[in-house]
Amino acid sequence: MKRSLLMVAAVILVCACGIQAGAEEGRNLVFSDGATVPVTSVTLNGSWVEVELPNGALQRYEAEYIDLEASGLAE
Repeated sequence: MKRSLLMVAAVILVCACGIQAGAEEGRNLVFSDGATVPVTSVTLNGSWVEVELPNGALQRYEAEYIDLEASGLAE
């Protein structure tokens, strides 16, 4: 139980340190092959892109498969 709480705390800390892109109406996550997924929020977190889908579900994708510029995550 204690270990589980520490793992959850570590995940929250890592997520809080990611780059948060503001939620915009009609925003899409764009994959390298041109496919898109509608999202309400996008976070670049190291080698992962974490998104919240319109239905509230959370998904995580490897950043190498995401077109960061087209998705609004390129700096």
